[in-house]
Amino acid sequence: MTEEGRPTGIKYEDADDAARRGGTVDFEERRAEVVRLNVESSMGTQRTALLDLDLGDEHLVLFGYFSGDEFMEVGRKRPS
Repeated sequence: MTEEGRPTGIKYEDADDAARRGGTVDFEERRAEVVRLNVESSMGTQRTALLDLDLGDEHLVLFGYFSGDEFMEVGRKRPS
């Protein structure tokens, strides 16, 4: 069973497009460059994923899954 995630408002199509072209997505009222999107596996309608974001003043790695079309965050790490 997948851990309960927190909605981020990031859609799969937007994150995938931004990762391929060096684009941005809206995240917590900020523009974030998508450095990497790694979708690991699929369980029914949920796809486990890692989303690597550059927020300008900090770097953030989100762990979670795509439920339907939206990324649901279950954890985050701020790499040094």
